[in-house]
Amino acid sequence: MPFLQRSLSVLTAFVVACGAGGQSASPTSASSNPVVTIPGIRAVLDAPPSVRVGDSLTLRLILHNDSNAAIALPVMTARGFGFDPVVRNSSGTVVWQRLAGQYLLQDGEMRTMQPQATTEYQATWNLRGLDGALVPAGTYRVTGRLVTGSDSAVVTTPEMTLIVAP
Repeated sequence: MPFLQRSLSVLTAFVVACGAGGQSASPTSASSNPVVTIPGIRAVLDAPPSVRVGDSLTLRLILHNDSNAAIALPVMTARGFGFDPVVRNSSGTVVWQRLAGQYLLQDGEMRTMQPQATTEYQATWNLRGLDGALVPAGTYRVTGRLVTGSDSAVVTTPEMTLIVAP
């Protein structure tokens, strides 16, 4: 029976849709509150404010347990990744999303964060869009999210502005 349950869990997968369902988010400043529905967790997206066309960009999602209790985080993974940064152009169109089109297994990992502990996820963007072409110079909005597989356990950072210079 455990094998059957495990097999069904593996078959239960979902695809992270390009552009988060095609919806564009309204711009917010980096000082706005993150969308975090896991009490005690603080999420911060760390990245340089600007890069040049053709460079690569390292993005870090930093999670901090501000509480005095251990917190279990359900983390979905695709090829070992649970951090899904999303980059939108000035019109709100998604130009890059790390896990776009990836299958995520429903039985991801449960990670425990001890009180006052910090954990970090990292992603590198080669400044190429979903179509594979280099993105043009301009202003972009970037958010970071931890894929939890649960609408009640959402961890998303506020949008930050990124300048891609010529």
